[in-house]
Amino acid sequence: QTPLYRACEKGSNTIVELLLKQPNINLVPANPNVSPLHIACINNHIHVIEKLIEAGYDINMLNFGGLTPFQTALQEDKPNVAKTLLKYG
Repeated sequence: QTPLYRACEKGSNTIVELLLKQPNINLVPANPNVSPLHIACINNHIHVIEKLIEAGYDINMLNFGGLTPFQTALQEDKPNVAKTLLKYG
């Protein structure tokens, strides 16, 4: 797990913001099976989700199961996450 993945999992908004400001942050997920955005969606971290999308994370990226973050939110019964994702596309 990268520091960004861990911060997204824990909902550490401040740490996510700091990491996303780093010039060498890679928007391509380190784990091809799940993106930091999927992790934030599963864990219901709305502010982290917004920061990731604003930083350029692809809201249509598929996880290992072929699901977008929006589909993941529906599957995980996270209606507030689904609403947030709809605002962005």
